[in-house]
Amino acid sequence: MAYWGYFDFLKAFIKETKIERPQILEIGVDKGQFFIPLLHFLSMEFNSFSITGCDIYYRDELLVKLELIKKNLKETQEFFCYCESSLTLLPKILNSPRDLLKSRTGLIESSDPNEKGLFDIILIDGDHNYYTVKKEFEYMPGLLKKGGLIIFDDYSGRWAEKDEYFSEFPLYEGNKLATPRQETEKRGVKLAVDEFLEENPEFTMTADMAPTEEPRVIYRSKELIINVTSPMI
Repeated sequence: MAYWGYFDFLKAFIKETKIERPQILEIGVDKGQFFIPLLHFLSMEFNSFSITGCDIYYRDELLVKLELIKKNLKETQEFFCYCESSLTLLPKILNSPRDLLKSRTGLIESSDPNEKGLFDIILIDGDHNYYTVKKEFEYMPGLLKKGGLIIFDDYSGRWAEKDEYFSEFPLYEGNKLATPRQETEKRGVKLAVDEFLEENPEFTMTADMAPTEEPRVIYRSKELIINVTSPMI
């Protein structure tokens, strides 16, 4: 996903909240159109960080670029790219982070023993359907750190009330990692997110922007005050 309108917002958020070691998760890396610029920004601004990508298919040209970037990173500057469905990777990360997010220098943990969550920012733009998004958001309370952000797409777009499955795209034909269409009575990203907010009242969604604008931001309302006047900069 290319969250271009939010790039400056994310950079400012990371700096102003004084995150010492940013930890970011992106679901739906696609061509790396946001993953690579974000990786570059982090490598220039932070001595230590971790960014994790999740997708069911990685293009060769993206993997080549990432290998070249990796050669110039410090040992404490890490990225992980998992070729796996978010529905299988997220519970693994939540239950066994040491096995999946251990860097070359070891898993850098918070100095606060009461700190919960693993990621400061979670970007969600994988499958655009009720079933997948509903499942993904079930893991968000456990994965998101205190004061963290969830940024996602398609809440008010064409998949707000309809389902799209990548398993039905020619590019993913025969891809066993793609989630097959699920026959459910419920449809669309919007309903899945609305149910999450209803079931988790400590979370809120940005309402400052025009209702048709994408993406959207979700956060725990008692931990942050977010003012996004317009994501389309």
